[in-house]
Amino acid sequence: MERLLPECLIHASKTTKQASPATYEIQKDENGYYIYNQKRVGIEYDAILDELILSSYGKYMRN
Repeated sequence: MERLLPECLIHASKTTKQASPATYEIQKDENGYYIYNQKRVGIEYDAILDELILSSYGKYMRN
């Protein structure tokens, strides 16, 4: 498993549905990139739309 430098992502509270900045260590294995936030969250990036896609949380666009 390859470990990458921490990146700033968005944490969405399951109870309040409020988003806030959070830092997670992005990791990579044979299935791709992911973070672990009480469960595995897959990460993809769409370079054309400049979107970060988190499997459990949806799409995030750069401001």
